[in-house]
Amino acid sequence: MINRKITDIVNRNFNSVDLFEKYNLNYSIHGNSTLAKVCRENKISPEHLMSEIHKLNTNISFHFKFNEWDIAFLCDYITANHHSYIKKIFPVIIKKGKYLENKKLIKKGITDKLNLIHSDFLIHMKKEEKLLFPQIKKINISDLADGLYEVPPFGSISMPVRVMFKEHETAFENLSEVKDECNNFNFDKQENDHKSEFYRFLKEFETDLRLHVHLENNILYPKAIKTEKKLLKHISKTKI
Repeated sequence: MINRKITDIVNRNFNSVDLFEKYNLNYSIHGNSTLAKVCRENKISPEHLMSEIHKLNTNISFHFKFNEWDIAFLCDYITANHHSYIKKIFPVIIKKGKYLENKKLIKKGITDKLNLIHSDFLIHMKKEEKLLFPQIKKINISDLADGLYEVPPFGSISMPVRVMFKEHETAFENLSEVKDECNNFNFDKQENDHKSEFYRFLKEFETDLRLHVHLENNILYPKAIKTEKKLLKHISKTKI
């Protein structure tokens, strides 16, 4: 297991997500890294982590077998659950941040960084919903019907996918800066209620974002690229 990829561990047992969250390991961005590498980089005993993984309940609900889901359905699931969540929660987070800044309960400038993350995500999600996801659905339809596939004007979807990967990394880098200035989103029950709630919302957002990006980086996009390559190979054979 020590040389198994993080994403393979998560797909095999979704309960491992809670364990990776416990150790603050970003399984979404580092999904293609081995367990050994991630442990080494984060100074965690791989033997200890493997022991905890082995203790996890392996009775996974069907609803968490994301790797078995249809890629078109995954697009809809991500849009309905994760995109809608960001659109709903981030204005609330920013509003609470502004209140706390005005009361000098958090560092000045944190809401500026949150506004940047929010605006970047709105653009990012629009690219996915208007450009990339519709194309992935076309790939899925062509694959299911064993029909012809029309290559989009931008070429292979691997091109915009690389952009999405980079934007995901940037989002986590920006969020990490906020996290460093917000006590890693940890709060004391004795602290101001507004501040505790602000940190709790940010922590929930980070947890949701990791699953969100995992679904895209490690499942949806690789499967879509693989399916597109199969279709393009089929087209090239029919032209011979």
